Amino acid sequence: MSIEASALALYGAVNVGVYAFGAAFLVSRHRPLADQRRQLSWLLTTFAALVVTVVGSYYAFGAWWQGVSSAVELYRPSDPMQWLRPSGGGAPEEPVSRHLCLFFLAYCGVDSVLGALHYPEQIDVGYYHHALYSVLLCYLLHTRQTLLFAICGVEELPTLLVGGNHLLGDGGNPRFGVGVVFFLTRVSYHCWITARALDRLDPLLYWVSSVLLITHVGWFQSYLAKGSLPSKRQSRAAARVATGGSTGMQGGASAGPLHERALWSMATRHLLVFVAMLVGQALLHSTLTARVLRAAMQPPAADGERGGEWCRAAAWAAYVCVGNLLVVAYTVRRLARALRDVYTANFISDSLVARRIIYNISWEDPAVEVAELRLGQRDVILTIASAGCNVLDYLIEKPAGIVAADLNEAQLALLDLKLASLAALDHAAFFALWARSDAAVFEASYAARLRPLLQLDSSRAFWDTNGELFASNLFFAGSAGFGARLLRLALRGCGALDAVVRGMRRGQAPDPRGWGMRIFTLCLSQMWLWRLLAPLGGVPTSQIDLLRRTPSVWISRVCEVFCSRMWRADNYFYYAYAVGRWDPHCCPRYLRPEHYEALRSSAHRVALHHGPLASAAASRDDFTVASLLDSMDWMGDEQIAEQLAALLPHMAPAGRLFWRSFGVAVHSPVRMRPTHRALAATTPAPTTPFRLDDLQVLAQLRPTLVPEQDRVGWYLSQWVARAHPPDAPVADPAEPSGFRRFLCVGSGYAPSNTLVDDAAVCLQLARHALRTSKDVAAFYREQGPRYDGFREALLPGRERLMRFGLPWQRRPAAWLSVGCGTARDLEYVLGHVRECGTRLWLLDLSPELLAVAQQRVDRLGLAHQVTLLVGDVNDETLPGLPPRGSLDLVSCSYCLSMIPRWRTALSAMVRALRVGGQLALVDFTCRSDAPNHWSQKLNQWWFANDGVFLSREHTAALQQHGALRTLWFHESERRVVYTPLHATTYLYVGLKVSDVVVEFDWS
Repeated sequence: MSIEASALALYGAVNVGVYAFGAAFLVSRHRPLADQRRQLSWLLTTFAALVVTVVGSYYAFGAWWQGVSSAVELYRPSDPMQWLRPSGGGAPEEPVSRHLCLFFLAYCGVDSVLGALHYPEQIDVGYYHHALYSVLLCYLLHTRQTLLFAICGVEELPTLLVGGNHLLGDGGNPRFGVGVVFFLTRVSYHCWITARALDRLDPLLYWVSSVLLITHVGWFQSYLAKGSLPSKRQSRAAARVATGGSTGMQGGASAGPLHERALWSMATRHLLVFVAMLVGQALLHSTLTARVLRAAMQPPAADGERGGEWCRAAAWAAYVCVGNLLVVAYTVRRLARALRDVYTANFISDSLVARRIIYNISWEDPAVEVAELRLGQRDVILTIASAGCNVLDYLIEKPAGIVAADLNEAQLALLDLKLASLAALDHAAFFALWARSDAAVFEASYAARLRPLLQLDSSRAFWDTNGELFASNLFFAGSAGFGARLLRLALRGCGALDAVVRGMRRGQAPDPRGWGMRIFTLCLSQMWLWRLLAPLGGVPTSQIDLLRRTPSVWISRVCEVFCSRMWRADNYFYYAYAVGRWDPHCCPRYLRPEHYEALRSSAHRVALHHGPLASAAASRDDFTVASLLDSMDWMGDEQIAEQLAALLPHMAPAGRLFWRSFGVAVHSPVRMRPTHRALAATTPAPTTPFRLDDLQVLAQLRPTLVPEQDRVGWYLSQWVARAHPPDAPVADPAEPSGFRRFLCVGSGYAPSNTLVDDAAVCLQLARHALRTSKDVAAFYREQGPRYDGFREALLPGRERLMRFGLPWQRRPAAWLSVGCGTARDLEYVLGHVRECGTRLWLLDLSPELLAVAQQRVDRLGLAHQVTLLVGDVNDETLPGLPPRGSLDLVSCSYCLSMIPRWRTALSAMVRALRVGGQLALVDFTCRSDAPNHWSQKLNQWWFANDGVFLSREHTAALQQHGALRTLWFHESERRVVYTPLHATTYLYVGLKVSDVVVEFDWS
């Protein structure tokens, strides 16, 4: 860089610095202290974005106008845009564009320095942005191509809008407007300018521009999934429209639904705009790519294209062709996934607000729980309404009562109309309405006979305006109906629809050797296709994610269902979607004439509840059965804990819970108790693979795997559990209301490091890796106060294990934390420890880390409950340790893999527990399904440099230990910070069932 350029850079830095400190002074005088740092960061960013946007808009307009009006390619020698060129030819650059690059380079440097000093929390991500753009700007300055940056400067317009809103608005992003501007500038415009400037870009800049385009598309995808709903200001405007602009209007009870509908309508309009933009972008990108490819494949001119010149031209053409094809394919794929993600994230909430049906039939086979739970006249059942099919099937057993709850008023309206039909119609009319979707029956009987019998006002409002569902065939209504239409469309495209319909009616599978069936089976075996299309049929991504580690098991089950199970004569689930109706020989039990009178006499026993199961449970205190369908797959840990805390106190002493899951059992062989008492005396306990994936709160119920297979086949496991498990082998039975303790909160502490802090820790990690002898104590002593902040992202799963994996519902009295470090885990469960009065021992080798832990304990006010011990877990004679066999809980977070004598340490932890106590660990490991893959070998080498030794022996020893029963085991992957590596972690919770076997079988 020349002396002139250096002077200009220094001049720009001084200007930006003066502005920044002036802005800091103004902020300190006119903003509360809590907002000053955030406002300072946005002032500097907004100023830089304003300058770059204004200058960039001028250049962008010139590029667009000259290129369009003259129909001349950008930057060509005959281009009339000579005003953009320096007067002597050569590289495209002029002083303004060069000064703009120097200005933005100065901004990146000044903002990084000020961020490190004044607002490190706000600029954390900005470090990467500034570093990347600094390198790019230096390259443009060196090659004298700064005009490219000037023309792209308009892409800072979204940043200007966000910054202006933070400084002048209510602090929330104007999400819709920013989204539109972001897409038009950083996606569409960037795509256009890259294609038009292709002949002036060197290979490096071409790929940089392509990578930036892909990055922008990724950002937009994330934004669209999170920010497609109206902003705060738009929400208030919608509320004013919904309430007629007056807060004192009459009939205020209806303002809530009107407000929800206004918001939903606004969000729908925004989504349609985004759909149009995405389609337009796909067309634009495809058109530009076709033009580039067509130009690249033109034969060279006869003159001047010889030898090496022709080869270089051909290589460049191939380079451009391959690059453009890859970029356009990846971009279109990301945009399609963005649409899918928006639909997936919002189809449930949109259906609730718009009161639309999601499921037109229930896709859980009621025959399994009827047989498994032996439903009878003494049972009181709590369940989810869904489409009402399972509720009516339970009703055939004449239970004492059924409470059917649902968040969706449309689903309740569906069940409500079925119950009214039972009371008002004969079997022939009932069958015609619900098996054939006969609109004539609905029109003839609704107003006079059915509507007065509906239990809910919302049901009347729904059916008053949605009677056309029967005319358009109820079996193809809702999200599930949309999935059925997709299925039929795929079958028709493969030429197999007629064969499937004939096979369904005959109860015989079509010839799998037919080309149509082969193509359809091949499509079913593509897991990526399930991830893309399943949400469109009403299956949430949370369920599909349960199959991420075991796709082969899922594909095998799907192929088995399609080739044999769905063709059973009584499999009415698939029959309805293939044929479009039910027939007498293939329909649910509640449609059969022999059960009709029993249903009519018991219909009054069904109570409908609009709301979650947790609130429906409060309606009575004698539930004997809670049929949860597949709802647990939809919930997070906290939601599950909340539901169990509300449900279990209202369950009878012998109450049972039944649920289904997409999760599959593959990892941990555990002996399961026989389900039926009649089989217990004659059948040995089966050895069944067992895993509860994301349901560790449910694992505390110690559920039993139900071996029976249902007719649907989608659910790879079904579970039954006692609401109040027997106290053996646990000494103290669980308290019914103990699950409320899972809802306790931690301290809210969230440590974070600056980039400088993380760099210091990385340097210490590198030094430790280069040492021939590993001094663990010295390793941690050097890290000191930076320990927690760096490991917050490096060590995932700790909060989840501490909050939801430990037996808080049993009020653990004594807890030993092995390798506690700075006692960061204690912050996650501060409320739990206080509520339970748990006595805690913190054990670690490092006095320096324990000194930090002592400060934390004192700050949290837990000094009377906590004892800190410096020592090795293998030293069971260490003074201060609780007596052997007296602990309720032993935990170990990311420590076992660092202990050389880990076998001895694990044995000591087990011996410390009493019978009925629980062992909880989270640590690194190798993937169970690919332990010898090269990526796992690389992880082992990488972590071993810092004294962390990854081994499958750890998890195998835990799962095969004779004194432990696995309650929960889960593996997942996560990227290691500042590296491309993806490390596997496991979470384990085990129950000590015996003192007899405490050593591992190493054979």
